Amino acid sequence: MSNDQVEDEFKELLKLEKVLSGTVPPRPGITSPPQSKTGISEAELEALQAKADSTPMDFFRDLEWAYQNLGNDTPTGAPSTSALHLLNYGSSARSDFMKLISAYMMKKEKQKEDEDARRDDRRKQMKFINSLRDEMDRLSVDLLRQATDDQLMDACSARGLPFGR
Repeated sequence: MSNDQVEDEFKELLKLEKVLSGTVPPRPGITSPPQSKTGISEAELEALQAKADSTPMDFFRDLEWAYQNLGNDTPTGAPSTSALHLLNYGSSARSDFMKLISAYMMKKEKQKEDEDARRDDRRKQMKFINSLRDEMDRLSVDLLRQATDDQLMDACSARGLPFGR
């Protein structure tokens, strides 16, 4: 899959997030997932709704939970009602759901690779900086060894150091 395809899939994933969260009405031709195939009781749904009111929405957490519980007949520990909706969507439209998951996983893997590359770059930069510092220290010592006592005393005086002339 090319980067453009991954980006397109991820944009579709973000659109689905907006639809499921209710901030954007669904597009014509897209049906909402069937209601509660999961066997969750009304009391559990109310508890999840109360939990959702106090917990910030995390679409990717919900998506991962739905993916992990896709084959589970009686899922427990849903982090939100959105997670249940995603699970229902995954059960009813598995192919489309798996496209969403693959786009998400590709993006997550790309982020990990980018972070690893940045970490490696920082290590290379630090190694280079340390080698420059070591070289500067070596050169400073060499220059001090070559300087005469008079030159060192004059340099100290010019800088206002007390052991100058």
